[in-house]
Amino acid sequence: MHHLARLSCYFRAKVLVHGMIFGIRALGLSFFSLSSLSLLGQTPEISREQVDQVVDLALDMGQAWQNGELPDLAFTPDELQGLATQLQTALESNQLDDLASFEAMIPQMMLALSQTENGRHYVAWLLQRYDYAVVANWSRQEAAEVVEQSETQPTPEQVEEFRDDYVMDLRVWRHRIAERQAPQPAPGLLPLVKGKFAEKGVPTELIWLAEVESSFDPEAISPVGAKGLFQFMPATAEWMGLEVTPDDERVNASKSASAAAKYLRYLYGRFESWPLVFAAYNAGEGRVRRLMREQSATDFNGIAAVLPSETRMYVPKVLATIELREGVNPSQIAAPSE
Repeated sequence: MHHLARLSCYFRAKVLVHGMIFGIRALGLSFFSLSSLSLLGQTPEISREQVDQVVDLALDMGQAWQNGELPDLAFTPDELQGLATQLQTALESNQLDDLASFEAMIPQMMLALSQTENGRHYVAWLLQRYDYAVVANWSRQEAAEVVEQSETQPTPEQVEEFRDDYVMDLRVWRHRIAERQAPQPAPGLLPLVKGKFAEKGVPTELIWLAEVESSFDPEAISPVGAKGLFQFMPATAEWMGLEVTPDDERVNASKSASAAAKYLRYLYGRFESWPLVFAAYNAGEGRVRRLMREQSATDFNGIAAVLPSETRMYVPKVLATIELREGVNPSQIAAPSE
C-alpha cells in the first residue's frame, strides 16, 4: 500500500485526534532528523525508502502516544535541561537499560530544541547520541529473543555479557549506519578538515570522528559544555592551543580540525592503538589508563566491559563510520606519519 494511503487508513482507524497531532509532529521530526541539512536550512534529498521509514516512525510514535507510552511534546527550558542532564548520566553509566530508556524521549527533545533559538546546535549533538539509545534498546530486544529461544535459562550474567557483546559488534553499527547519508555539511568541510589532518601527519580517514561527535556541525554544543566539530571541552581545547575566551575558537572549523589532529596524534603516541585512542578521546586519557592498569589490559576489548555505555558503543561506531565513509578496513588504519 502506498505510504500516504497507509497513513490515512491507520489514523482513521486507530488514532484519536491527539494521537494524530502527535503522529504529525513525529512525522515532521523524522524528516528533520533524516538529514543534518535541516539543521542548516538546506533541502535534503530523501528517497522513497526513507519516506517509508519516516512514516513507520510517525505511526509508531502516534500509537505510542495513544497508548500512554509517551508524554506531550511541551517542555520548559528547565525540563529540557533536566532531561539533558539525565541523558548525560545515562551515557556515562555502565547500565545499558539507563540509555535504552531514552530511545523514545530523544526525538521529542530534538523536536522541542529545534523550535528554540540556537537549539539546532544541541540537536546536532543529540542526533548522534540517539544511536546509542537505539542500539542499547536493540540489545535488550535481541537478548529477550535469545532467552525465549534458549533451551536452558541463561543467567543474568550471561544475558548481560550477550548485550555487551552486541552493542560493541561492528556488524551492528554497520547496519545502523549503512543506509544513512553523511551529514550534509560534510562535503563542504571535507577538503579543509582532511587538509588539516594531513598537515599533522594524521590519517585523513579519521576526520569522520566529526560525524560521530557533532554531525559535522561546527557550532554543535553538548549539555556539559563540549563544543564544535570535534566536541572539545574547554580545558582540552586550551591545552591543544585553542582560545575559548573572548572568542571561542572551538567553533572555527579550521582551528578545531587542527587541534583534533594534534590531540589524536598525541593520544596515539600514548596508546599506539586507534580503538584505545578513540576510547580515550571519548572517556578521557586518565580513565582509560587507569582501567588498563586495573584490568591488566593491553587493548580496548580488555577494558570495554568497565567503560561507560557511551564509550563502549562510541568506539565501534567510529570504526564503522570510517569503514563506510572511506571504504577502508578500520583495523588497517596507519599510525601517524613522522
